[in-house]
Amino acid sequence: MTTSPSPDHIPDPEAAPENAAAVVLDDVRYPLDQLSDAARGNIASIKFCDEAIQQRRNELAVADTARMAYASALKREMGKGDTNDSADAPG
Repeated sequence: MTTSPSPDHIPDPEAAPENAAAVVLDDVRYPLDQLSDAARGNIASIKFCDEAIQQRRNELAVADTARMAYASALKREMGKGDTNDSADAPG
């Protein structure tokens, strides 16, 4: 993310231990327990979008694999036509 919060609302990144839940924006660590409800809501929305994007990528991978299989099956089927009578060929 490249969003830069206004300087007067930046939580002190040193206020929480390193193992506390946090979000990093522009190389600055912000502990989640110091974020506003609006900021947490935006984080939840970003996570939702990331999950939706990943789901679409997974669906695309499945569709792409299926398409390759159908194209391969079509090539095999078209190859069978080479031995048939030329009257069956299109054109």
